[in-house]
Amino acid sequence: MPGKRGFGDPLKNKINLLGLREYFVFLPFVEDIKEIYLISDVVLQPSIYPESFGLVALEAMSFGIPVIATNNGGMSDFIIDGENGILIPPLDADALVGALEKILFDSDCFNEISQAAKVTVKNNFSFDDFYNQVVTAYDI
Repeated sequence: MPGKRGFGDPLKNKINLLGLREYFVFLPFVEDIKEIYLISDVVLQPSIYPESFGLVALEAMSFGIPVIATNNGGMSDFIIDGENGILIPPLDADALVGALEKILFDSDCFNEISQAAKVTVKNNFSFDDFYNQVVTAYDI
């Protein structure tokens, strides 16, 4: 988990308390997040509160990493549940575990979501598309 200011210590304490320390790696702040994505199998973004966009999810998808995210906020605008990612209800631990099991233990599901995620980003979030949308919106 790349270091994030403010919540690291309470999270580490909870993980230690639950006896799960061996399953987590805590890193300091990372400038080049690409290296983290290259060694990741899945990215979780189980936000409790709606996020306006979800850049982390898009970044992961661009690398073909399956994303499991909550279906609140902006991520549900580009993640199609079961096709290019998995959406779960906020605060639903059972749904999160089920989604993780599906992604990690069903190689067909993993591969299909991985490929669809890449295609989603390539077809909908390229710089050229963004530029053209800005030009059109502002009638430049």
